Amino acid sequence: MAMDSATLLTHVQIALHMTQREMGALVGRDRRTIQRWQDRGCTLMPGEAATLAKALQAERPDLAAQVMALGDKGAGMAGIASATVIAAIVKAAAAAAGVSQETIKPGLVAAFAKANESRLSTGAVLVGLRRK
Repeated sequence: MAMDSATLLTHVQIALHMTQREMGALVGRDRRTIQRWQDRGCTLMPGEAATLAKALQAERPDLAAQVMALGDKGAGMAGIASATVIAAIVKAAAAAAGVSQETIKPGLVAAFAKANESRLSTGAVLVGLRRK
């Protein structure tokens, strides 16, 4: 059952057996920020979500999945590709090329960097690739 972000972060703290200060240190925030998140809710950035999810994975994979979903939401709000979306892109590219995900990843990084450097949207690149 999905819970609101404030409740989720309280459950995360309990599951990790950490104080608010320790949890804050884990994600690079101070104790007051964690307290505010637990009081009012929040949207985690992808890196924060990934750090918490990794810490939770062994003991509470259910909470880890909910934390990652919260990070995906934060990524979307910030205009950042979520870890889930990036993993799907890498997987699709590797499958299409018939290589491993680790093999294709450097090529994707270089391609997206070049598109970014040229100030092209992914949509514009996709249209150009389909024409060829």
